[in-house]
Amino acid sequence: GAIYSVFFDEDGKQILSGGAGGMLRRWQVDDGHEVGEPIRIEGGSIYAVSMSPDRRWLLLGQHLNVTLWDAQTHKKVLDIRGHTSTVFSVDISPDSTKFATGSGDKRAYIWSMTTGERLIGPLQHKYAVMAVRFSPAGERIATATGENGFIRIFNSENGHQLLSTPCRFIARVSSPLVWSADGRQLFAASYNEVKRIDTSSGSLLSKWSVPGGPRSSIVLSHNQRFAAIAAQGSLSFWDTATEQ
Repeated sequence: GAIYSVFFDEDGKQILSGGAGGMLRRWQVDDGHEVGEPIRIEGGSIYAVSMSPDRRWLLLGQHLNVTLWDAQTHKKVLDIRGHTSTVFSVDISPDSTKFATGSGDKRAYIWSMTTGERLIGPLQHKYAVMAVRFSPAGERIATATGENGFIRIFNSENGHQLLSTPCRFIARVSSPLVWSADGRQLFAASYNEVKRIDTSSGSLLSKWSVPGGPRSSIVLSHNQRFAAIAAQGSLSFWDTATEQ
């Protein structure tokens, strides 16, 4: 079935993918083979997936809700229903104390991991929010909006906007945005290209073409060497140094 979102495990050796029918799968990076049996999650298709840095929690974005799961027991811990449209993106902060959500309702929020309380938001956007991503230090959060949209960067403590730069994204495609490890760059899956963007100025540093059509999601391994790109049912791996 269709793959809607991908996420690298902490050690960079495996990735998680979420897709149609609520299927959560794990894949080996070095040979592309599936690891173990897929896990079926209640609530329908999985449009976004994230794992906490300590590997304790799985965060899933589905139709109108966000669910937090124990990664070992696969039991549901939280069920958040603050959005009025499909949740296309979720992300957990580096210290695992809060998480962010972005939705087709053109809003983004930041929530408490322990209580589910809303901490920041709504951060209002003009188009559907296709990506929410905490910076590596957690002090900033980046969002991406669909169609003739923008990449925006906010202060994650108070919600103040720090940067806005135009970048086109296909609507209803999750995870088209990821930070570099030093927080100085963002990689954006923009139609048939991956763009590397400076987070201080918003300027375009480089770009490369990817196969599989415009509906792409992207994640980076934790060593920043590899990128995984999901596009309309295909999954490809790229070397970020050579862009091949």
